[in-house]
This record gives sequence, structure tokens and C-alpha cells, in this order.
Amino acid sequence: MTTTLTRKSWRELTRRKARTFFTVATIAAAVTGLWVFAMPPLIDDAMNERVESDLLWDLRLSPNAVALADADIDAIRDLPNIAGIEARVLTNSPAFYQGRQLQVLMVGVDDFSDQEVNVVHLSEGEIPGPGQVLTDPQNARSGRLEAGIGDDFAIGGQPVVVSGIGTTLQWSATVDDDDPVLYLQLDRLQDAIEYQAISWIDLRVDDHSPAAMAAAGDTVRDYLAGVDPELTYWEALQIREPGDWPEKEQVANVVQLMYIIAGLGLISALFMVATTMNTVVREQTREIGVIKAVGGTKRAIVRSYLTTAALLGGLGTVVGLAAGIPLSNLLVGFTGRQFSGIEAGFGIPLWVLALSVFVGIGGTMLAALPAIRRATRVPVREALVDHGLGGTFGTSAIDTALRRSSFLPRLSRLGIRNAARRKGRSVSTALQIGFAVGTFLGFLALGITVMDLSASTFDGEGGDIIVWLQADASDALAAVPEIDVASPVVYGGVGIGGDTYQLQGQGPGSTYFHRDLKDGRWFTEAEEAQAERVGVVGPALAKVEGVKVGDTIDVETTIGLATIEVIGIDTLMVDDGKVLFMPLSTAIELTEDEVPEAYFIVADNNEQAFVDRTATKIGGALRSARIGADIETRYIEREAELSQNRLILGILIILGFPVIAIGMIGLVNTMTMNVIERTREIGIMRSIGARARHIRKMIRAEALLVALLGWLAAIPLGYGIARVLVELLSSSFDVAFATRFPMWPLPIALVATLLIAALVVLLPVRRAVRLRPGVALRYE
Repeated sequence: MTTTLTRKSWRELTRRKARTFFTVATIAAAVTGLWVFAMPPLIDDAMNERVESDLLWDLRLSPNAVALADADIDAIRDLPNIAGIEARVLTNSPAFYQGRQLQVLMVGVDDFSDQEVNVVHLSEGEIPGPGQVLTDPQNARSGRLEAGIGDDFAIGGQPVVVSGIGTTLQWSATVDDDDPVLYLQLDRLQDAIEYQAISWIDLRVDDHSPAAMAAAGDTVRDYLAGVDPELTYWEALQIREPGDWPEKEQVANVVQLMYIIAGLGLISALFMVATTMNTVVREQTREIGVIKAVGGTKRAIVRSYLTTAALLGGLGTVVGLAAGIPLSNLLVGFTGRQFSGIEAGFGIPLWVLALSVFVGIGGTMLAALPAIRRATRVPVREALVDHGLGGTFGTSAIDTALRRSSFLPRLSRLGIRNAARRKGRSVSTALQIGFAVGTFLGFLALGITVMDLSASTFDGEGGDIIVWLQADASDALAAVPEIDVASPVVYGGVGIGGDTYQLQGQGPGSTYFHRDLKDGRWFTEAEEAQAERVGVVGPALAKVEGVKVGDTIDVETTIGLATIEVIGIDTLMVDDGKVLFMPLSTAIELTEDEVPEAYFIVADNNEQAFVDRTATKIGGALRSARIGADIETRYIEREAELSQNRLILGILIILGFPVIAIGMIGLVNTMTMNVIERTREIGIMRSIGARARHIRKMIRAEALLVALLGWLAAIPLGYGIARVLVELLSSSFDVAFATRFPMWPLPIALVATLLIAALVVLLPVRRAVRLRPGVALRYE
């Protein structure tokens, strides 16, 4: 009996080829989605390989200025637990490229052929000589600097030529958030900026235990104190934990969203498998009765249908692995290139492979258990008289309403009636479509939420140009007639509750036009004039510290502890929402800064060409006044930020395709099964004069009804998915994003859903209209 039932399972797969194909495709889509879980280990492996090849730093010191001879470098290299050292100069400088001014980060490398830490790899071209630089490939990818080999531009007034393309993990990963990076010979950079001292010391260690690394850092600082007893540091000693790499947290946040997609796809797939197995059992109720009548046991029936489920799961798993493994590696490579400029190798995590097999085969068998349980419990007599079709249509209120819907064409009513005959199947298919469309709406809402907030933050801060400096440049800026507003800003770091936050001092002429606060108000000109100790906190600061309007907070500043009254809570994500705004005069008092760190400039015209010309004139005016400054054109930064957000959203939508595919496969599966079940009915219709176009209209009406129900279900599902995604993003950034779920995508999603539904039912429609009446009438 076991062998007979096993052969029956094989026959079942070939007997209903269409159903087998769509069920296997559904399982394959779910297994493909599971390979999202392979991305973190693959990315981590690729990054760790890059950490090794780049000799990424373990300790970093940032001296304000220290002159080190070769003997000093050798002496530091010989200190306990020091495996390598690179002493470099990093400086920002204005550059002029294709008629616009921008800021670039220049990294001086002592010897490109012998690097011990943060190795700059030459991937194309030649090592830079006099008047030459290497450009990082991330510069072009981010849109900040698209110069290639042979291109020339000016840096600090000096012409330079790009001799090649070079990259190192540490600086390539910072381009998306900061300035474009250029690499050149250290001595030439020192000569160009007339600054011989070292500003950055990167170290590698042999012993990576926390105590040993801290001790090594202290030893190096003690040696540097011997070189210059007055030496100070512009940043505290940095210790990179083993296994950490640049942008790791950001990549982890994106991967968390990918996990949600994989979960949605898995739920939808198992739901469809359960529906399919229920259909199989329902169709074969009479066969089950025959098996029982001739002595078949419940165990034999269970084994037969579990074998069928296992075969379906096995085929789907094989196809899913064939698609998921290359897809995950392609996405890892794409993500690595975009975020950190790495080229990831091909990999297959064994635990993800095991998970795919377990879910693909085991999940399919588990999803089939409810249907199998019903099969074993159906009485023999009831099974023998069953024809696989429900005879209850017309008894419910819904059926009655459908019969009375005379305003619809006759064929449309017939198609809708057919959908109502299998209410459970139609509802389950509608829910699958709802998951698919809801996933699209949810991720679209997430993208709109993030991109609107990013754009609002940039626009709220205001200004067309930012001038970064540490001097009073008000007179020099007043000499540039194209400037409408030049608002000084003081920056600083403050401690609140053991955490560090950014302080921003804003003057009465602030370009921070945003005043739509979550709660409270902005400070007044009178409070600015009197240096009142009041402040507006960012949303992340408010959430982490539990701050409300009217509270007072103790703030650690450079002059000691200060008590600040919270008068407002912002909604924008300036500095990721971890910011404390104060009146300019108050910030000057608390930071003891007599000059601003930046000026936010509003030009008379915000057209890009005019802004570029204004930035160039500002640079000239500041050089004439002998004021060093970094000049940033805001529209470039705005587009780079939005471009990165669009990239992340695009990756997530691509990963959502398996969920959408599952929903549409479910519709095809349902319509195909309905055509098969109504083969004799279609034969009768053709015998009494129905033509192919009548059959098409009937089946199309049924499919469009199910798709419409799916779209209706997608609205609450999409909103729920959007809320979950936004909450996950909020927890990642310690801030409460306000979910934006606009209405305008809904009609677009409706049209797209109905159009896709009309396309995907072409196959079952083709099968139906090609049925010959005689064959259809003899069908069992």
C-alpha cells in the first residue's frame, strides 16, 4: 500500500501540471526570500576580508599638531603591542571642478608602495606624482565628484590631474556622509598646505584585548608627550573593536528591514501552500473514500499526502536555492559597492542553506497538516458521494445579493458567482494579493516617510551654502553682493545623562526656517539678546532622555554644569535628532567660543548655477581676508542624501518582489483550479452557443473581483506594514518618526493590481477557451 500511495503522490504532481508549477513557484519564491538572511554573514565576511587586506586601524590618535621624524615613527613602531603605524595629514580643501566649488578631503600617504595601516589600494591608473591625485570610486557613485583618470581641476588654487583610482575601506565608507576623498603623496600635501605637522596617527596592534589596546594607546601618548610636552588632541583616543567596520550599523539597519520582507514572503507562501493542499484534499475526497473502503489506513493516507507535500517542497526548494543563492550574492556585492566600495566574493552560508531546506520542505509539510487532518477524518460514505464541489451556493446573503445584481452584465455576474462558489479559496487568494500589494504600499510609505523627513530636514535648516570656519567672517561675507542672509552658527558638544549630544547656537537671523515643532516654541529675539538658558531639543534627544516641554535638564559644557529649560521639541532629524538648539549668545557663553564655526548662507537666487557662482565668490572673498574655510553647496549634499535613501528603498523593493510574486502566483493558481473544476461547465456553455470571448469575460470578471478584494485588503495591511517598518527605523535611530501613508498611491496600486490580474489570468483563460466541448463534457 505504501508503494502504491507513493506512486499516487508522483502521479498527483504530473496530473495537475499547472497547479504543481504554481505551487512550486510559490515555495521557490519563499525560499528565494529566505536568502536575505545570508546577506549579513556574507557582508560581514567580505568586510572582514577587506579589513585584513586594508590593514584597518585598531587605535587612532588625533594630535592637534605634532612634528614626527622618521626616527620617531620607527620608535613608535617598536613600542609594545604595536604592529604597524601610519602618520598622515588629513585636511579639507576647496576644489573647483567643472565651474563649481566643492570641499574635498585630502589624505596624505607617505609611501604608496609600503603602507602599514589603512592601505590605499591602486585599482586603476598610476600612483600620483607631482600635481596628481587618486580619486576614490565612491566619489563618483555618490555624485559628489565625478572626475575620472585624466581629468583636471583645481585644489586650493593649484591645478591637479587625476592619475588613478584608489580606495581604502576607512575613507571610502565616509564619502556618502562627508566630502569626496582624494589621495596624494604626504610630502606634497604638506608642502601645498604649508603644514608639516601630523594630524592623524593610525595604529595596528597584536593583542586586541581591551586592556592591551588601551595600554598601547597610553604608551604611544606618553611617547608623543616626550616629543612635544604641550601636545593636545582634537579628539579622544579611538579604539576599534574587533569585528567592527565602517558603516556596519547602517548596513545592519537596512538588513533588519530585509528580514521583515523575508518573513512576509514566508507567511504568504505557507498560507498559499496550505490553501493548495486543502484544494488537493478537497478534490480527492472521493479517492480518499475509495482508499478507506478498500482498507487504507489513516497512516497510509497521511503518508501519501505528506509525500506529495514533501515532493512539492523539495522541487520548490531546489528552484528557490537556484534563484536565492545568486540573488543574495548579487545584492551583497551591490550593497558593498554602494555603502563601502568593496567587492564581495561569492559565498553560501551553510546555516542559511539548512534553513532553506527545512522551511522549503518541512514548512510545506507543516502547512499541509490541516488539510491532511481533514482527509483522515472524512467519513467513507460522505467521501464516496462527494463530487469535489460545494452545493451550498445561493444560501447565503452574499449569494442572494449577487443573484440580484442585475446592473452588471450577465457574464460578469456569472464570473462573480463563480468566485463566490469557492469563498474560502477566493478570500485566501485575495489575502495573498493583499500581502503583495500591502508590501508595496508599506515600503512605499516607508520611503516617503524617510525621504520627506530628509528633505524637510535639509529645507528646514535652510541656506544654500554653508561656510565652515573658525573666524568672524561677517565683514568678508558682507562684501559679496549675491548673499541675502549670512547666519552665524556655533557648534559644540554637550553631555546629558551620560550621553553626548550636539549643541547648536542659532542667532536671531537664523536660516532655520522650520518652526513646526512637535511641542512648545522656538526661542525669541529677547531670549537671544539676554543669553537666556533655554533650548529646543531634537526628537531623538527628547525620546532617549525622556524630556518634555517645561522640564529642566542639566547639561555638561566646557565651563561646567548648566541648567537649561526645555521650551520646545523639534520634529526634524538634524544630526539624527540628537541636538540641542540654543540662542547664539547662550551657546557662545557655554562653549566660550568667541567666533562661529559656520555661516549658513542664503543666496539671492537658489538656482544651482547662481549658487555655484556665489560659493566661488565667497571663497575668493575669504581668501582675500586670509580666512581659511570649507564651503559646502547644500543642493549637492541634499541630492546625495536623498540618492542614498532612494538606493536603500530600491534594494528593499527589489527584495519585496518575491512577496509580490507569491500573491500573483496565488491568483493564477486559483484561476487555473477554477477552470479545471469547471471544465464540464465550460463544455456545456460552449455546447449551447457560448463563444471564446464569453468565456474570457466570465473568467476575467472573476479574477478582477478577487484582485479588487486583494487591493481592499492591502490598504489596512499596507498601513500596518508601514507602521512596523517605521517603528523599526525609529528604534534604530532612537526617535519617533511620524508614519506618512499618503492616499495618492492607492488608485495607482488599484490600477496596477487590476492590470496585473488581467495579465496573469491569460494562461488559465487560454486553457479555458481551447477546451473542445466534447472533451470537456467527458471530463471527470
